[in-house]
Amino acid sequence: MLRKAGEAVAEKKETRGTAKQEKQELLEALSVAAGLSFFLLGQNGRVLEERRQSGEPGITEKPGYFSRLLENCQEAAAIVTDNEVCRLAYAVLSLEKAGVRAVFGPCVLGTLSSSERHVLCAQYQVSPEALWIPQRSYVELANLLEVGVYVLHGQRMDIRQMFHTAVPEEAQADIRKAEICYHWEQTEEGWEHLPFKEEQRVFQVVSEGNTEALRGMDIQLLEGVGRMARGRWKQIEYMVVSSVTLATRAAISGGVPPATAYNLSDLYLQRLEACREPGEMLRIHSEMMRQFTKRVKELQETRGKKGGYVEACKTILQEHIQKPVTMAEVARQLSLNPCYLSRIFKKAEGKGMREYLEEERLKRAAELLGASDASYAQIADSLCYASQSRFGERFKRQYGKTPAQYRRDVRF
Repeated sequence: MLRKAGEAVAEKKETRGTAKQEKQELLEALSVAAGLSFFLLGQNGRVLEERRQSGEPGITEKPGYFSRLLENCQEAAAIVTDNEVCRLAYAVLSLEKAGVRAVFGPCVLGTLSSSERHVLCAQYQVSPEALWIPQRSYVELANLLEVGVYVLHGQRMDIRQMFHTAVPEEAQADIRKAEICYHWEQTEEGWEHLPFKEEQRVFQVVSEGNTEALRGMDIQLLEGVGRMARGRWKQIEYMVVSSVTLATRAAISGGVPPATAYNLSDLYLQRLEACREPGEMLRIHSEMMRQFTKRVKELQETRGKKGGYVEACKTILQEHIQKPVTMAEVARQLSLNPCYLSRIFKKAEGKGMREYLEEERLKRAAELLGASDASYAQIADSLCYASQSRFGERFKRQYGKTPAQYRRDVRF
């Protein structure tokens, strides 16, 4: 959508003059199409012109903000992040005039967590309702720069250059020197990596759901990782991250739905980030390995009782709790006749696929009501209900309470 909007702005350029003022107007129009604030900066980050999006919390109003942000930015077109403030990002373009830059942003790379929103609200003294920062992906910002370069210079820019840059010869030589020194130090200190066959064995144990064989292997996995960091805390943190990655892939190989495995991975990494001492990190590691292996075991035990097609169908439906799907689409993914799939599903589960999907959506709604501050309308919309009233009606039929009553009872 962003790229198409930008191309429309670029096409407009062809019908106009090439004066600097016109180019500035085109860049402002591009910022409108992208839904981002626009700043024209002079020397030392001084703001010459600006067009702010309503709701922006005033992040860029801090004295010297742009000067600090762009201090190390030398490229003609670049994506710059402000890691001091919750992963904020900007698209930056250099104009023909020396020292003058066009800046689009801020936006958030990804989604702000509730804690990050709280930090921003406290820092800029705005309410959560008044805080509005658009979310964009790295690719969307790269597309914006591609159009901006064309608007300014009439040239096509390959955005892949922003993702793949050649490593200078000096840097390659530095890596080689560091590799030689590390190999020597590793041998002297006795840092050994776990043999690849042992790593494969851990992968197999998790992917087979073998909880008995896992005992002791989680510690073995941590002992053979070499030295990934100089600091003790970082060393343990990186070890756990490596294990989470391995266990996630092993669980998916064992049949755990990818969405479930990745969500579990994210949650353990978030818990790891919150750790305050190394022992806590090690406990999280052991719990994580057991949890992934247990998930595979439970799935295999369930599949032993019910047909594989039924379990595969449930996996697809689980992946569409927050996405629309038809039963015909599910059957097509499994290469089955819809009537046949419906019949074997109802025989195995005692309910139809639509009924099963709605029960799962209402379970998710109950979880969100208890654990989040999402509004009833947001929950209804995310779970594919046509209206909030329809959602409330179905929820009360399932749980005997309205969403408001359920949230109040669960929380208090």
